[in-house]
Amino acid sequence: MAGRSGTPRVPTAKKKASKPSASTRRFWSRPAVATTIPVIRHCSPGYCSNVKLHRAARHLPLRLVTGAFILNSGLSKRSAPEDRAAAVHGFATGAYPQLAKVSPTTFTKALSAGEIGLGAALLTPIVPTRIAALGLAAFSGGLLRLYLKTPSLTKEDGIRPSEAGISVAKDIWMAGIAASLLIDSCKGKKRGRCHKRSQAKAAKAGLALGALHQAHKAAN
Repeated sequence: MAGRSGTPRVPTAKKKASKPSASTRRFWSRPAVATTIPVIRHCSPGYCSNVKLHRAARHLPLRLVTGAFILNSGLSKRSAPEDRAAAVHGFATGAYPQLAKVSPTTFTKALSAGEIGLGAALLTPIVPTRIAALGLAAFSGGLLRLYLKTPSLTKEDGIRPSEAGISVAKDIWMAGIAASLLIDSCKGKKRGRCHKRSQAKAAKAGLALGALHQAHKAAN
């Protein structure tokens, strides 16, 4: 077959599609590597330290008020005369009959030491809030049982305070403070666990991305 100029056309051979190289085939035959990076929140050390400082400052007023009150109560009982020790002991044996075997002086001194220790723990910042709150919950629970088990402190329904029981019924505020401190400290511990899990996920994602980058470099 001739062209317009009269010269015959030479048929050209079709180009064959080039096959991928062996390294390229090896790269694409590998299993896919997960490249999804998890969303990480609040993972900086500065943020964690700020959260702990803010939580400690939030607990400080509650710990100071209750600690000073309990510490003063314990110090006032440390050198109590015998008649006051007998009155305190007789008041406690109404709700706890097993205390009748203990002498009034020994019981009052032990109660004073316990109140001083609990007050000092609440006032000392290095004592964890959770431990101090557990001690406060046990102490306030004992006072509430004393209030509920003494008939002269409540009215006929056994819950509302009588005229003589108003001073003891006010101690319920310590139970509320202990519950608030415990709940807040447990939330802080849960946040710490979530922070550690997010850091572990970030480390796994970094390893996965590093492996993908090395495979890409080997393929090229």
